[in-house]
Amino acid sequence: MTEPTWTAPLEAVATAYAAIVATLAFGLEIRRWLKEAPRLDVSLVPDGVVIGGDPSDDEDNLMIVYVVNRGGASTKLENLFVFEFESDLSRWRRRPKRSFIVANPQLKAHAPNLPSLLEPNQRWTGIIRKGRIGFDPQTGDFCVGIGASHSKRPTLTRIPRKLKRRDSNA
Repeated sequence: MTEPTWTAPLEAVATAYAAIVATLAFGLEIRRWLKEAPRLDVSLVPDGVVIGGDPSDDEDNLMIVYVVNRGGASTKLENLFVFEFESDLSRWRRRPKRSFIVANPQLKAHAPNLPSLLEPNQRWTGIIRKGRIGFDPQTGDFCVGIGASHSKRPTLTRIPRKLKRRDSNA
């Protein structure tokens, strides 16, 4: 049997210190990796109207979709979708009841804006004409999705329900 020496506690402290430092370095590497990847933030204006200098360019009954790349790498935006989900579970599982692709998500008389390269901290704007899809997407069951090259799954955001207006005379 060997007798313990005075260096045994010192070796234990050094080993514990090395394990802690290595774990923290690994955590910082994961954090850096996550920040470098593209991260899309999708928001929308459900009742949009475009008013320009020329009255023939004015449009109403639009949904305006904004996509901002909050990550550190660029990505290519490829498709704009509208999905209908029956429940929150089907949304979580990404199993839509119906799905639609918006082929031309730009204002009239403008050049096509998909596919589009989205650099870090840049914003992309897309347009969905609600009158052309034939139903009201503001029931709370629909989501807008953006397909990008960095991910197999589209980034989704729910289309909010239409607010009921109160009668001001009551």
